[in-house]
Amino acid sequence: KNLSEVARSVLGMTTTNLPTSAAEAFAALDHARQQKRAAEVAETLSIAAAADLYDIDRIRVCPDLEQLVPYGADGTPVLGEGLAMEVGGILGISPSNAIAMIGDVLDLRHRHPALWEAFLSGEVWFWQAAKITHECSQLTPEAVATVDRHTRIALQLGMRWTQIMYRLPAWIIEADPQRAR
Repeated sequence: KNLSEVARSVLGMTTTNLPTSAAEAFAALDHARQQKRAAEVAETLSIAAAADLYDIDRIRVCPDLEQLVPYGADGTPVLGEGLAMEVGGILGISPSNAIAMIGDVLDLRHRHPALWEAFLSGEVWFWQAAKITHECSQLTPEAVATVDRHTRIALQLGMRWTQIMYRLPAWIIEADPQRAR
């Protein structure tokens, strides 16, 4: 099947039963958006699981063949560099882009647990969560916990994404005033 056929089957459409009203088209659009979000969560959970489960048999393979590298910031596990080649090959991206993606997943899950839960529940898109993790990449895990607490409260209060990003620099300064100086 080509992607158009797959998309129509996800939406429950055929070439002969396309939406016949704006309301049906909007409902199909909403359904497609939910499917996109679910696919993004599934992809991210799969990367996290691959990171958890990836291992190299150092008895059967030369110990110097694969090095352990830090994919994420302080507080995330170091993993074999071959993981990026596996993930990159499946996603059709370069190993360096795969390293960045895996790092974003690890940072989100290990350093920002409240933001991780918000992503998993569909409150934020992955790109939004990754933007926050990038802004906090130089912070210690303890300082990140402060930012994550602020993020959780902001989301519970229903703050919009732009409001959260507006406040993020102040939260970072509060979390690590020494670095801010």
